[in-house]
Amino acid sequence: MTDAQDQSHANNGEGSPATPNAAATGDKPNGATAASIPAALPELAGAQTYWEDRDTLVYALRCADGVRYITSTRQEVTADQARQRYTIVSTPSRRTRFSRDAVGRFVRGEAPVDPAALFSELTALFRDHVYWHSPHTPALLAVWTMATYVFQVFTYFPYLALNSAEKRSGKSLVLAILYEVAFNATQPLHGATPATIFRDIHANDSTCLLDEVETLTDADKANKSQMLAVLCGGFKRGAAVPRCEPGQGGKGYTTPTEYAVYSPKVLAGINEVADVIRDRAINVRMIRRPAGSTHTRFDVRALTPRLLCLRDALHVFGLTCAGAIVEAYGNADTLPVPAGLDDRGRDICEPLFAVARVIGPDAERELTAAVEEIAAKRRADDASSEGELPAARAVLLAHLDSEGTDEVVLRSDEALGVFRLAGVFGMEGGERDAQALLRRLGFYSGTHRRDGSPMRGYKISRAALQGGPDAA
Repeated sequence: MTDAQDQSHANNGEGSPATPNAAATGDKPNGATAASIPAALPELAGAQTYWEDRDTLVYALRCADGVRYITSTRQEVTADQARQRYTIVSTPSRRTRFSRDAVGRFVRGEAPVDPAALFSELTALFRDHVYWHSPHTPALLAVWTMATYVFQVFTYFPYLALNSAEKRSGKSLVLAILYEVAFNATQPLHGATPATIFRDIHANDSTCLLDEVETLTDADKANKSQMLAVLCGGFKRGAAVPRCEPGQGGKGYTTPTEYAVYSPKVLAGINEVADVIRDRAINVRMIRRPAGSTHTRFDVRALTPRLLCLRDALHVFGLTCAGAIVEAYGNADTLPVPAGLDDRGRDICEPLFAVARVIGPDAERELTAAVEEIAAKRRADDASSEGELPAARAVLLAHLDSEGTDEVVLRSDEALGVFRLAGVFGMEGGERDAQALLRRLGFYSGTHRRDGSPMRGYKISRAALQGGPDAA
């Protein structure tokens, strides 16, 4: 597309980006009229911007020939044009995965998308390749994925927390699928630094895929404070972290610079993450695929044409449906959000229900069933924190007393026996439930010495039980 054609697209249609923002900035000087005060230019930040006063969603696309901007009003604007009309806060650093052909069809009004059909295809993608504990989870992930393409229109956006009591439960496979279909998704990140993450979010509005987050527990706050700062605030629009950058030539530091940290995020790990992060997340429990179950292998090479079409359709969905989603989100009281959710749970689930309302009744029905399960799990977690954790701690202290020691190493089956003998509630799932409870108490499986020999188990100490983060 030529610059002349770009100019034509930019100047046509209602809500054109060329129209200046009527809001004035600053106080009026003496004798000044409103017309004499420079108008504030609309800001473009990262790869996804929502102009609330214009009800317009904008994608910034880094292409081979530079950055281009595509608006929900079907306009395409070049970087040179954008610099004259907008305040550019940041631009994407990674190449877009919205194909040039699909962009052209969208701008010409030739790319209709059926949200219900797109939802069905995404649900099938998650259902056909992964084994799920709940049959409603594939639909939940489909709605969440579609919502990443409009996340900037919401006040809050839920994290996904994928956890399991054992390895090879499909967490990495889910991350691999999300990398292919979520908005500007990162590759699954292992041990990424906070600086890497917030810079990527600031530039690319990334869906951050964080793998192996076992260290993000309450016990590691001292060492992971920067990462927790990114994650604790990054579920709310406008959240940022200040950083002082090195000055010119590496001498001194500049004034603090704020980096945006609001974006969709997925945290996958064997251990559950810190309570403060779990409260901002939709927690998805994963279990190892049972023998005899049949699922299709997720072969990226074979699926490439399908995935390309899905990504194009998802971008078009975001641009064409953003206005309807904003309207549904503004009428949150009419959405079928389960009454059993706490206030924070409702905050993070309302965006998904707004998207489901636009998709259709099948999506609303499946999402409601999934969130009702999540609400029950959140209530159980709250009850566990308030009652079961102190009870389990008391049981382990009594076990140390009976053994006449201040420290013991227990295998998970032995811990299960101790809990069951004392009547600790919630051990119906066997060793997995005992392992989950031990993790919530701050104990993690490792290789320790018992009776002079190495053994895999949990080192339980009186000092940890009496001084742990949840100690009564």
